[in-house]
Amino acid sequence: MGAKCRGEDAAHTRWSVGGTDFRDTMYGMSWIPAGVDYVTDLAEPARSELREPLHRMLRALDASPPRSANVRAGRLPAST
Repeated sequence: MGAKCRGEDAAHTRWSVGGTDFRDTMYGMSWIPAGVDYVTDLAEPARSELREPLHRMLRALDASPPRSANVRAGRLPAST
């Protein structure tokens, strides 16, 4: 990615993080360090293609898994 970046001004740098599909874009964006504010200028349909799986992932992270799923996967809660 470093070879594809350029300075916009003293406080902004532009990187190309896209690829052949939304998965490449998502992977590239995952390398942006925590705490760094960023924006994207993805055009449609790539923007929607990226948004949909991200929404599904967020819903999955926010949902409480059923107890049976934890037991099957061997992830029992720690005892206190």
